[in-house]
Amino acid sequence: MTTETVKDTKKQVIELNDELWNELIEASDGAVAMCYQCGTCSAICPWEFIKLDSSYNIRKIIRNAQCDIYDNQEVWQCTTCGQCEVSCPHGVPIVKIIQTLKNYAFKNREAPEEFNSIFWALFWDGNPYKLPPSNRGAWTKNGALSEYNDKKEFLVYFGNEYSFEQRSIKTARALLSLFKKAGVSFGAFGEKEACLGSVAKEIGHAAYFDEIKDERTKTLEELSVETIVTISPHDYDIIKNDYEISAKVKHVLEVIKDLIDSGRLKLSREVNRTVAYHDPCYLGRRNDIYDLPRDILEAVPGINLVEFPNTRDNALCCGGGGGRMWLETPPEERFSNQRLKEAADIEVNSIITSCPYCVINFEDSAKYLKMKDCQVLEVIELVNMAAEKEKNFARE
Repeated sequence: MTTETVKDTKKQVIELNDELWNELIEASDGAVAMCYQCGTCSAICPWEFIKLDSSYNIRKIIRNAQCDIYDNQEVWQCTTCGQCEVSCPHGVPIVKIIQTLKNYAFKNREAPEEFNSIFWALFWDGNPYKLPPSNRGAWTKNGALSEYNDKKEFLVYFGNEYSFEQRSIKTARALLSLFKKAGVSFGAFGEKEACLGSVAKEIGHAAYFDEIKDERTKTLEELSVETIVTISPHDYDIIKNDYEISAKVKHVLEVIKDLIDSGRLKLSREVNRTVAYHDPCYLGRRNDIYDLPRDILEAVPGINLVEFPNTRDNALCCGGGGGRMWLETPPEERFSNQRLKEAADIEVNSIITSCPYCVINFEDSAKYLKMKDCQVLEVIELVNMAAEKEKNFARE
């Protein structure tokens, strides 16, 4: 098929392109051709719950892709939550297809201008918040974290949000307190820490992600890290599934569960509240971690754990993935609003989750919906509330 230009009824310019089709075939191992247009993906997409007249239609995007038709107008609405993939009867890797379409837009300089400043910040500062690397440890009491060496139990990668975003820093401080209570000796990158590339990949810039991955891999190997512990599900997903490193990768919840089971972390304080756990897309659907956070919550004295109507692999996305955290979404169109309404329906005191994006979005929705009595916490924060006081020998 030759490359040519056609126009649809909305007079949008659409391209027919063999190059794009070949990229889609490679990215999906040919599975893009398996879609038979049943429409299940569109029916289950969160946009259908939030905005009935949404222009985002996964089925149409896939069909256009099958016909070598590229339309740049819709792909940026995807949060890469993966709910469509869970429901697809043919197992089509829809997220990979969407990411390939985004990457094609970058190569043709057709990506949203809002992302330009994000990439420059990643290039100059190693984070999307446009803050200097020297600020990464500024939130700690002494302004720095102990650097990793082979005497430490593991290396903690704090990431962008837990280093720079004020709400997430509260969680990071709770983690430090929790580790001190358990007598854990850990190390950090310090100023050497930089974004692992999850922002670049989710936005769709594959080439830049590969550059970041190569640089970070070199740093990890030079430090001879045996175990790296991540806090954000987005960082966990990318280093576990995209990096090729010798270090063992753990999510911080795995470490907390081990500390509880070994008796190093004792949960003796009652936290009397009814809570519901929200499964982050990048921890649940993408990495099948569902029971672990619930097991931890059930170990907290006084907790009454209930489930959302849509939970586990059917959990509703908060709306923060796929680069959507860096694009403005009208308050009335935020996925997180629906989750807050579900929390009110099941009468919980707190929404508990394990993702900084989820916390930020839920708290924004709570303000928008004027739900002052609904508290949003990470599992780390709740466990720290229940943990015994710090031991005198604890080290950072």
